[in-house]
Amino acid sequence: IDQECIKTNCARDLAGVVPTEMLDHIDFSKACGSYRDGRVSAMVVMSPALGWLFEQESLQKINIPIYIVAPEKDQIVPTDTNAKIFASNIAKSYLKIVRGEADHYVFLNRPTAMGKRFLEAKYCEDPASIDRKKIHEEVAKNTIIFFDDYLRSSR
Repeated sequence: IDQECIKTNCARDLAGVVPTEMLDHIDFSKACGSYRDGRVSAMVVMSPALGWLFEQESLQKINIPIYIVAPEKDQIVPTDTNAKIFASNIAKSYLKIVRGEADHYVFLNRPTAMGKRFLEAKYCEDPASIDRKKIHEEVAKNTIIFFDDYLRSSR
């Protein structure tokens, strides 16, 4: 794994979260190993991060179906450098882009009135054009269809 690539992308995508000088002290050699778990035969991921970090050859070795859901306008983990990288390099991946002004936190639960008092707005407030409940219902429906299609066909 190219340390300079990691530093450049962390500085861009994780600014304020990961100090780039910390990366000089991290051993990334184990990241190249396999983390395949035979118990997992299909998976769903929402707004996956660090797509730019994975080597193309590594992603191409993934042979289970993966349903990827990501907001078009994700400001936390940009879809182009994350979800789309996974989708374009994993053969059995299926990418669903949530169109419109939805952002990264749209997949979090809708907070109660009490929750809104304690949470930052970015976690619980969406633009007026976004119906978080409807997005959750659509993601849930598509997730059930995905698992039905791929888990039943693998038996």
